Amino acid sequence: METTTDPRVPHRARHAVLTAVASLALLAPATASAVPAGASPHAPVSTVAALDDAAGQHPEGLAVARDGSLYVGMAPTGQLARIGLDGTVTALGAPAFPAEAGYLLGLALDGEDRVYGAVVRFDGQPSGVWRYDATTEAWSLFAATDPGGFPNGLAFEADGTLLVSDMTLGTIWAVDEAGHVTQWLHHPALEGATNDAGVNGLAVDREGDVWFTNTDGGAVGRIRVDRHGDPVGRPRIVATDPRLASADGLALDVAGNVWVAASYGSDRLLRVTPRGRVVLVAEDADGLDYTASVAFGRTRDTRHTLFFTNSGDSFATPSVMSTRSAEPGLRLRYP
Repeated sequence: METTTDPRVPHRARHAVLTAVASLALLAPATASAVPAGASPHAPVSTVAALDDAAGQHPEGLAVARDGSLYVGMAPTGQLARIGLDGTVTALGAPAFPAEAGYLLGLALDGEDRVYGAVVRFDGQPSGVWRYDATTEAWSLFAATDPGGFPNGLAFEADGTLLVSDMTLGTIWAVDEAGHVTQWLHHPALEGATNDAGVNGLAVDREGDVWFTNTDGGAVGRIRVDRHGDPVGRPRIVATDPRLASADGLALDVAGNVWVAASYGSDRLLRVTPRGRVVLVAEDADGLDYTASVAFGRTRDTRHTLFFTNSGDSFATPSVMSTRSAEPGLRLRYP
């Protein structure tokens, strides 16, 4: 990758690497900046935090803390930030890697609100899952995945196993509490096509089954899981649709709807119903800009609030936004 002083270039260069991205007044409606009325017939969205494109603030990963604040990861710089209840964006500690040495992608939290990040390294250091230590304000390697892969989405199972999607290898890795890595599942349904961008977002439902997106396939699928947390049978594709092109992160609500961010060239937020119908919730006309990750709020006041990151690669308007769901989000597992 060519060295440059422009912090935006490495992030956008990943389209050339894979030809696809891997992909507050926390919803205080009286003060959040909403998209102008009449801009779109879709669901209303609000801007939680507008970020700085020139400073390389391109948010990808997203996780919601117990107190309702948001953790976001800036993909090209590896900088972790926290959006507080007052809307303030605060950078946390040192970046996950040196300048231009990687990408910080999906985020997940454990029961102690420790932050785990899917990190791709270009400098010879291991790709895999890195963990942020709030005491030392530094990242350290938690689990190294295949060096030829592209770890992206993260989701915890009930027993504390951390699942990691690998979009270029069509694989989901399982990481135990000690950081040991095994192959959880490899299957053609998880593989990419022309862009080598396959399985991406991950989410675990109340039965323990694992839901995923396939970026190249423009698809949402489900993997049945046994009582030990292991996959059973073949993944089932629940929905495919041209509007799901570049499907990235996903989140589940209690009614069985799957909320999907569509990033590269799509700039959409979609909802897949339990019957597999695809509903367009919002798009670029509503201010969406390379929408990458989605997550429901965790407090009593925000359980119907869906937050999502706009990485800003399409129109140079990175942000974190939110919308309202008729159903509350499904509670995640925080081992």
